[in-house]
Amino acid sequence: MRHVLTLSALVVIAVAFVAVAAVVGSSLCLANSDPGRIAVVDRLADDTAVLLVERGDGTSEQRVVDPGTIPESGRHEGAVLDVTREGYVYDRTATESREHTLSRWFDALSGRM
Repeated sequence: MRHVLTLSALVVIAVAFVAVAAVVGSSLCLANSDPGRIAVVDRLADDTAVLLVERGDGTSEQRVVDPGTIPESGRHEGAVLDVTREGYVYDRTATESREHTLSRWFDALSGRM
């Protein structure tokens, strides 16, 4: 009976380990799967970051990743990230350009009302 409990405990530990490895590994693999693409930080929470990753056809896909995979300087809404084989790289110039463009759009919209 004691061996059965020990074996059951080992199975539970192994399953938990595989689940954690899958979650951590998926965050790392997502960055590695799309080198050359651009991602924009859509929103942040304590334990998750939602990125909008541009596809080649002009659309984007939503990804939920660990905020720790994003450089500290890029951990804010609207930050533009370059997707590389090593992970994400904050693009300050693209972020500022995007913010400027959005600001002009909002100014233009508010002027029409």
